[in-house]
Amino acid sequence: ADTTIQYQLSYPATESGTKTFTGDVKYNDAQGNPVQTATGGDTTIVRQTCHLADVDHDQVVGDFELLDYIDLWVGGQVGDFELLDTIDLWVAGHYYWDEGEGKFQPGQPPVGLSLAMSTPLPGATVTAAPAQIEVRFSEPLDASSLDEYTFRLKASGGDGSFDDGNEQVITPASVVLVGGTQAIMDLTGVVLADDAYEVILAGDAGPASDRDAQLLSLEISGELLPPPELYEKIRADLRAIREAFPAMTAIGHLLRWVPGELLIGLTEEAMARFNHGEYHGLDALNEEYGPVTVTPLVLNALRLDFEQDYNPECLALLYSGAEGVRYVEPNSLIGDGDEITTSGFYPTMPSSYVFRRGWGDCLAGCISNHYWRFDVSGESVQLVNEWGDALPYSLSPSIITDLDGRPLNDGRDEVFVFTLRT
Repeated sequence: ADTTIQYQLSYPATESGTKTFTGDVKYNDAQGNPVQTATGGDTTIVRQTCHLADVDHDQVVGDFELLDYIDLWVGGQVGDFELLDTIDLWVAGHYYWDEGEGKFQPGQPPVGLSLAMSTPLPGATVTAAPAQIEVRFSEPLDASSLDEYTFRLKASGGDGSFDDGNEQVITPASVVLVGGTQAIMDLTGVVLADDAYEVILAGDAGPASDRDAQLLSLEISGELLPPPELYEKIRADLRAIREAFPAMTAIGHLLRWVPGELLIGLTEEAMARFNHGEYHGLDALNEEYGPVTVTPLVLNALRLDFEQDYNPECLALLYSGAEGVRYVEPNSLIGDGDEITTSGFYPTMPSSYVFRRGWGDCLAGCISNHYWRFDVSGESVQLVNEWGDALPYSLSPSIITDLDGRPLNDGRDEVFVFTLRT
């Protein structure tokens, strides 16, 4: 009978094409008699890169393969760096780095939903306002998980920063899912100024940032910095509300002004000295409350950016009496949007909170609003009332998920920035 014998041949890395080989085949026949016959033929070289330790060529260095390679190292047949490279390959085949947990986990990383492509590209600078923002995902989405919260756009407010409180949420014409994996934010009719823009795709359903508590306590305390006991009370209350009513995670606090910023107008004489490096009317205060960055503006004005998130209304009182100062005011924010308000005035501790969702031309003042009022006693939360305009979409701290319910990026937000410069 015909017998097929399969050979595994090794060639130098520089070889290619078709090669001829010859050799002897030794085997025992059916009667157990040894047989030797010559064989030969042509072979086509198919290149497959594999590590020397990967003896079975399965692209993974196994436990016994690693031990055999260590024996080669002990015998001086391979060097230290080759051994370290082999250990790295062994680790890669048995563990993966879990970014969320900050440690290696056994096995292979979970294959889940991720961002595959975006237009504009992350980090891009565009010279014309985009008519739409398009993102593509690695897997089909659950259509119900895509809305104006899970796919949203923010402008930095002109300073390129997205964590100082003066950001503006951009309301798109619509957010739609096309073909299962393509999400489009339609910006038809939306005016975009030259600025940095942050695109956020929600993957994290965890509690909202404690910054809401910091900002709210700073605003209602009337003190330069939020009193620790007030901050802790509001922080605990907001967490309790959002744990009992997760949809409230989607609503953050809207500030009236930028924390830690002042606008100061100088007299013409003081500004002239400032321009020559000879004005020192603010030095003592800046030394006491700094570090601070001083930026000259038009009309004999300065902007002071403090490292600490001070209450600027309190800070303005401290700076108003400085030499050469005509006026001092907070850097007030324009527009409207979501908001959290609370009852009582410090030192009375709050126990009642109103969450507001606003939409519809919020830059000029939201046309429509919906409200929720909660009372908090310890860890007990009661929804006292809900009123206002009907919500145009389901309000939830939803996240983007695939058809199997797996969250985007294994439960982490996808965030990228592009810049518009016309």
